[in-house]
Amino acid sequence: MDPKDVKVLVHVLVYVSVISGALWWGHWYTERLLRRWAEGRGYYLAAWRGFTLPWEGPRAGRRWRGQADYRVAVYDPQHDRAREGWVMVDWKFFPIGEPTVVAQWDGCMPEFHED
Repeated sequence: MDPKDVKVLVHVLVYVSVISGALWWGHWYTERLLRRWAEGRGYYLAAWRGFTLPWEGPRAGRRWRGQADYRVAVYDPQHDRAREGWVMVDWKFFPIGEPTVVAQWDGCMPEFHED
């Protein structure tokens, strides 16, 4: 193999590794944020969807860079029931500081809790 080809291969592998690491870290951080939010309200996070298309969710077409909507399913052990809905996350100064998290359950108005 030519040394130039090895150099290109190394650059591609480094690029793929950095992108993969960033995607993994983003997934891990988002799940951590949603888990902490759910546990803070007495829920157990059963499932969540990490990517919302621009035309989906309660703020479809109105989200900006510091806002994210996640489809979640939680289990409420106090009332022995499962709930599904949207969790809307807002960073005042993205990505610095703690975000405000608001839930909108299916068939209900949003729950406004200041964090």
